[in-house]
Amino acid sequence: MIDLHSHLLPGLDDGAATLDESLRILRALTDEGVSVVAATPHVRHDYPTTPSQLADRLTLVRHAAREAGVTTEIVGGGEIAFEYLADQPFEEILAFALAGNRGFLLVEFPHFGWPPDLAEGLATLVSRGTRPVLAHPERNHAVQAAPMQLAALVDNGALVQVTADSLTPAASRDVRQTALHLVRTGLAHMVASDIHGSGVRRSTLTEAREAIRDDALWRWLTHGLPGAIVSASDL
Repeated sequence: MIDLHSHLLPGLDDGAATLDESLRILRALTDEGVSVVAATPHVRHDYPTTPSQLADRLTLVRHAAREAGVTTEIVGGGEIAFEYLADQPFEEILAFALAGNRGFLLVEFPHFGWPPDLAEGLATLVSRGTRPVLAHPERNHAVQAAPMQLAALVDNGALVQVTADSLTPAASRDVRQTALHLVRTGLAHMVASDIHGSGVRRSTLTEAREAIRDDALWRWLTHGLPGAIVSASDL
């Protein structure tokens, strides 16, 4: 599997606090069969991660992983808050491109409401050659009320990432129903762990696979499309 959303870099956001915790997360993902994971720390006003911080922590964790014999490949990225996009130079934002592929950027879907400038802001990214990957929109109440409204964003170039935990019985009824609807209607393009740390939004990739009950679809969501982003292949 290829997991393009995690918070495993230590001390940058609400994810791993220490290097030891980073390694525990990596081992957990490896045990679930993850061969490639994107380290995507929050990039927003309360966690203003910089490109240099991302690069430094990536180097630190990669070295520690090699020393510990962890085989999962770690690629870069960032989870950029939608409202943060307009506040930063575009080239700086692209330092957080998924797996270093400037064609894709993980954008944190707003937690509340539907911003009036959402479609325009995402369209601006697409016009610049970067497709937004919308992180966990199933958690948003506006999306839960009318999930098909995401279709217009997808038609204009956006991709949708559903969090594994949202597909399991551990999620709330509304979150789970929305996540399953997005997967079943083709509005979800990838499933990722969004793992934060030990006991906090743990990886539930195996449970999510059981919930989907379609091996071919699961492989596309966790290998086919994410793999194309990592390898910079055409989608």
